[in-house]
Amino acid sequence: MGKNTLGEREADAVFGAFMDDWCLDYDEPGALEGFDACPKSVVSETLSEAVEALADAKPSPASPIEICVAMSCGKPTTKPESTMQRRKQEMVSLRREASKLETTIQQLKGALDSTTTAIPRSQVMVSTHGWEARAQLRLQKLQRAARENEQLWCIVREQKKIAKGLQRILRTRIARASLMEYSLLPSWKALELGGSPDDYSVYAKLVATIEAMKAGIDAVVHIVQTRVPDQNNGSFRESKVAHFDSHNLDGVQLLASEELPFSRERTNRALQRCLGDNINASWEYMVKHFGVLPGVVMDKRHGSFTTAIESGIYRIRSVRRTLTLDSDTSVMLTTSYIDPVESTIGGRYAQEYALLEREWKLVRQRQSCAMASTFVQTYSTMVPEILRPPFKPFWNEEILTNIVIPSLDARCSSEYQRLENILVDSIKA
Repeated sequence: MGKNTLGEREADAVFGAFMDDWCLDYDEPGALEGFDACPKSVVSETLSEAVEALADAKPSPASPIEICVAMSCGKPTTKPESTMQRRKQEMVSLRREASKLETTIQQLKGALDSTTTAIPRSQVMVSTHGWEARAQLRLQKLQRAARENEQLWCIVREQKKIAKGLQRILRTRIARASLMEYSLLPSWKALELGGSPDDYSVYAKLVATIEAMKAGIDAVVHIVQTRVPDQNNGSFRESKVAHFDSHNLDGVQLLASEELPFSRERTNRALQRCLGDNINASWEYMVKHFGVLPGVVMDKRHGSFTTAIESGIYRIRSVRRTLTLDSDTSVMLTTSYIDPVESTIGGRYAQEYALLEREWKLVRQRQSCAMASTFVQTYSTMVPEILRPPFKPFWNEEILTNIVIPSLDARCSSEYQRLENILVDSIKA
């Protein structure tokens, strides 16, 4: 059948082009089965409808297979869904699911809130502030405890040093007597002073080992001037003791041999200047009552004096030596010297040395596993007034003190504080 009209020819041309494309894309056996069986009139009508549909839907033309199926079945073609539309539908579906999930979550939250009581924000802030305050208070307590522990350990270390020195220095008790370099008190003098036989035996040991006292220093105690409250009258006194090891003499000034004012000639010159014709009697007294020995300078005190005949500036030098007799007995000797005396007599300056004071301590110590009990006897003798006109008159003093020293493994701060107070009261600078 020939093509009579222009529309049929155009439809046939379009259909042929679509079929060529479709055959190239879908070159499969049986793809066009049933197409030849359709009547030509149906095909013509269908082609006309297809052309009109193509003219109306130019943006999204139907595929050749869809056109062929529609022509074979006599049904009009439909507009296919694009990828954008499918994605929009998927997004809408996902949003619906998300909305359902949010609704479920809100329902669960509501059920949970109905079983618990909500805490106001103000209460939460107050609670947080309270915990911060408690944490700050705890931190302050920890810092204060750390400082107190450090102070306690410092006291423990210092008192350990002092206790170690006292174990060597303060050991036993002996009758009142005096030690000297050139002669010693006879035994009857020691007995006259009230010494018991046991005390005299200790004194005999001391006499036998007098040369050991000159050999060296077994322990050094550095006297540090400081203000310590006096419990008796509420005032302050200048006295404190701190121990230094004999091998570590930091802060302790050692005199060179040429500076030691302990020679007989130097002492004679000092006595001659002060006494004149009484030098022989004064020297005899000096020999009997003082031991003129070199030692370690422990303290220097400055002062001035004024009398009817002279005035001047003096410096007192304290020298301390320690002698260990045995494991339970030792002696600590302290001698003070005028070092030097700068006085004005008739318009001239004199610089000489004179003995001022002699002090010794002997102790018997008994130590148990927990405490160490020490009995201290202190005897001080000063030069008579005829030897030193500007100063105080002659006096003797004996101080008997019981000292309780905690053992080194104890950690009781009150006992250490008590020990420090006792040392301040018993050992004089």
